[in-house]
Amino acid sequence: MSTKGKVFFGIALLLAVGLIAVFWFSKKNTSSVVTQTTSVNGLPVIHGEKPSSTTKTFDITTQNETIPVANIYGLPDAKSLDFDGINFKSSPYYHMEYYPKQQGFIIAIINQDIQKSREVAESDFMAILNINKDQACQLNVSLTVPPSINQKASGGNYGLSFCPNGKAFPK
Repeated sequence: MSTKGKVFFGIALLLAVGLIAVFWFSKKNTSSVVTQTTSVNGLPVIHGEKPSSTTKTFDITTQNETIPVANIYGLPDAKSLDFDGINFKSSPYYHMEYYPKQQGFIIAIINQDIQKSREVAESDFMAILNINKDQACQLNVSLTVPPSINQKASGGNYGLSFCPNGKAFPK
């Protein structure tokens, strides 16, 4: 497969993983920018709303507390995505997205050195949002690896390595 073909396949796969994660997040509501709560079949439904790009922070309400995070919508490289999502940071190591209605963050590793990429991504994630490890662990974060980057590690949600639900990459 040519380099262009691999890049195209990788991007297509990353988008597919993102869409799968969006649907997964829509079933797992653990954090939100809460604007309205309704009930469907006796279960609460939380609707998030993206903040204005002019505010410096916005709040994400978790099961334990409300966490103020830096407003990623005002970042210079932020790009709008489907489902009101935003790609708020990309680097040679990862892509980071946030979906307010699905209440979750997606970090996709895009470098062959998946362990180093994870370390860089986790550090940058906390720095960009201006949060600590305890706060990061309360957020709904999916950390994934596309098959084009590492076949063994693809298909899983590894979470943040320092959180109780974080999983190690396969050897």
